[in-house]
Amino acid sequence: MFGLVMAGEQLFPMVGMVPPPWFYSLRANRFGTMASTWLLGNALQSFLQGTGAFEVSLNDELIFSKLQEGRFPGEIELRNAIGKKLVNSRITGDGNGDLWT
Repeated sequence: MFGLVMAGEQLFPMVGMVPPPWFYSLRANRFGTMASTWLLGNALQSFLQGTGAFEVSLNDELIFSKLQEGRFPGEIELRNAIGKKLVNSRITGDGNGDLWT
């Protein structure tokens, strides 16, 4: 949302669109738009963390479960776990798609 408000006048023409009317309303009140986005983002984050569910899967294989571990993973821990699974994977298909097996 921040990028859209700050750079929308350049982004819309790049994708061949005329900025819609609601964009100008958001742009006219940049501070209110950004503050609202930040507050709603924090509320959503709190709600999602409060549910207790956070699971990461790759190819239908569970990599991390907050419900099993009782905690959130660290960024490096999660990156390493995904990296190990990807190293043991191989790309298949016609070369145009990202199909991992």
